[in-house]
Amino acid sequence: MLIPKADRKKIHEFLFREGVCVAKKDFNLPKHPDIDTKNLYVIKACQSLTSRGYLKTQF
Repeated sequence: MLIPKADRKKIHEFLFREGVCVAKKDFNLPKHPDIDTKNLYVIKACQSLTSRGYLKTQF
C-alpha cells in the first residue's frame, strides 16, 4: 500500500519516540488515537516493518 511520506514519517517518529505502537485492527477507523493519521496507514506501516523484522506483533 502506498502511504504518503508525511504520514509514514509521523508513524516512524512516534515509534522511535515511544518505542511501542498500539493499533486497533479496525480498518474503517478514520484516525489513529495517538498519531494524526489514518488507522489503516498505521496498521499497514507496522505490517511492513514486521515483515522486515523491525517490529514484533503481539495480540
